[in-house]
Amino acid sequence: MVKSNTKPSLKPKKLTAKKKKELLTKLETTVNNVANKGLYFVSGSKQSFYKVIDSKNRRITYTDISIEEAADAIKDILNKASIKDHAVLIKQLNLTVSKHQKGIDKLIMDLRFYKHSLEVTEDFDKMCIIEAREQDAYGKYLYLKDEYISSLYINRTHYSQGVTNIATFR
Repeated sequence: MVKSNTKPSLKPKKLTAKKKKELLTKLETTVNNVANKGLYFVSGSKQSFYKVIDSKNRRITYTDISIEEAADAIKDILNKASIKDHAVLIKQLNLTVSKHQKGIDKLIMDLRFYKHSLEVTEDFDKMCIIEAREQDAYGKYLYLKDEYISSLYINRTHYSQGVTNIATFR
């Protein structure tokens, strides 16, 4: 008979009522500490849009952001800024988001259209043309995405240096 190389796994111990209560209180204090700090976090998925949410009052600060990296950049900028600077910084970030988001969304929709067209099309000449357009749109998307994210970080950089009119840097 062959010997088994696996060890039996330990069964998890059941939590007593006292341990459950201790874990619950630790979790509640952690959540309250995070909420009191006023941290921002990102919610969403690749199939939908991303949102940046203020944990203090559970208010959605930004919505309909289609790029996860942009949402993470906004979250990082707001988490690193002092609370008194949030109002002006949010205003400046809104200008940047409204400037770049429209072009990014158009290119995302174009890429989805080209992908669907490639799946449906049987004509070889049309497929070549669609592939070329898809590559052009993807290149533009990558360029605009980098420009968008760098514009978000420029807001933080110039605002932290005391510049109040950031529109001159765009």
